[in-house]
Amino acid sequence: MYFIVAPDKVKGKRGQSSEPRQGFRNGANAFHWLYGAPHGQEECSAQTPDQPRCWADSGRMTPRTMEPLARKLFKGVLFVEVAGAVGAYWLFHRMNVSQEFRHTVNRRFPSILEVYYKSNEWAGIYGIREQDQETWSNKQ
Repeated sequence: MYFIVAPDKVKGKRGQSSEPRQGFRNGANAFHWLYGAPHGQEECSAQTPDQPRCWADSGRMTPRTMEPLARKLFKGVLFVEVAGAVGAYWLFHRMNVSQEFRHTVNRRFPSILEVYYKSNEWAGIYGIREQDQETWSNKQ
């Protein structure tokens, strides 16, 4: 496809409107219209009559880099990591403060409560498990 017609008014990359476009001669111009010129080549000016006026007029398409995708993936992974750390802290804090919450966790997810007991024992805090079991057996 050698000729693509653009709409009358085009919104630029940052929201500013540009003049109506006539159409594109090749795919590089369409790429330039959609994604903008590569860094450092925003200005198009004729150097000599035999050289192309702009990088897009040369008919060469520059390959897209993976940088934007990699940044999005990195931000997503970082967000998930931070959310997981905040959630783990919230759960530990809630279990550390409330014996009733520990009892609820014991009924629903006993393995999570076991991790809580083990982490406290590794930190040198003993007796929480025994205290909980004694309290819960007295309630029943």
